[in-house]
Amino acid sequence: KACTDSGSVELSAGVAESGFGGELRLSAGDGSVSGGSINIATGKGEKAGSLSLRGGDGKTDGGGDVIVAAGGAEEESGEGGGIRIDAGPADSGGDIELTAGMGALGSGGSVRFTAGASVQGKGGDAIFETAQANANSGSLEITTGESESGSSGDLNLCTGIASRAGNLIL
Repeated sequence: KACTDSGSVELSAGVAESGFGGELRLSAGDGSVSGGSINIATGKGEKAGSLSLRGGDGKTDGGGDVIVAAGGAEEESGEGGGIRIDAGPADSGGDIELTAGMGALGSGGSVRFTAGASVQGKGGDAIFETAQANANSGSLEITTGESESGSSGDLNLCTGIASRAGNLIL
């Protein structure tokens, strides 16, 4: 029977007054052909539900991290798993925004993109590009932040150190 409002489900690990709080683990089963998947989806509606992953707040020893890591391959011929973040399609597509933490007294957090290293082959590429469109393609903007009392940040374009340095093409 349909209800006006549906109920909630809450999973909570135990609270400790003087020790460590309990852990909450979700694990899918191993398989000889393919391991099981874990699917988490929010509900549909006039406005769909949101999905929030958040590390806890710490009192004196720092907030909790949020770590998203893809699996590796045990065999040499295998390929590591990928991580993909897609914003939703619509008349106007959804945005993807990455923001490092604000520092109240010290420095703000950094955002770093690093392509994969290789033991024997070529390192991975880092590619930033705007997509094709029927009208105008999007712009690519790199801007350093504003400063109220000091200098704005530097913008450095450098190729890596090597026996033969790479070209910088503008």
